[in-house]
Amino acid sequence: MTREIEFLVLGEPKPAGGSGFTVGGRCLSGPILIGDIFLQVRHGQEADPARLVVEEISAYGKLLAELDPVVTAELFLTGISPALLSDHCVLSGLSGESQVAGSPSD
Repeated sequence: MTREIEFLVLGEPKPAGGSGFTVGGRCLSGPILIGDIFLQVRHGQEADPARLVVEEISAYGKLLAELDPVVTAELFLTGISPALLSDHCVLSGLSGESQVAGSPSD
């Protein structure tokens, strides 16, 4: 089953060692899981292609395995440069399970 995910970015991305960075914001649809992939960055009506992998989720000082809708958290992402991201952009994509080659999707 394909699961759509969306995350509203609040603030600017912050470099976080290696090739990753962190963004704070709120889960709009999910849950978002570690390994999920954002394929698009939306700025209003415009959308740019992306490939951002969720490597870590933290909220309220704790590491989480998943982020439920309406919960505010910080995501550690790897992939494209954070230059595409800005305050109030929306990251959208699909669950990690649906990204695996050969996986059936509904």
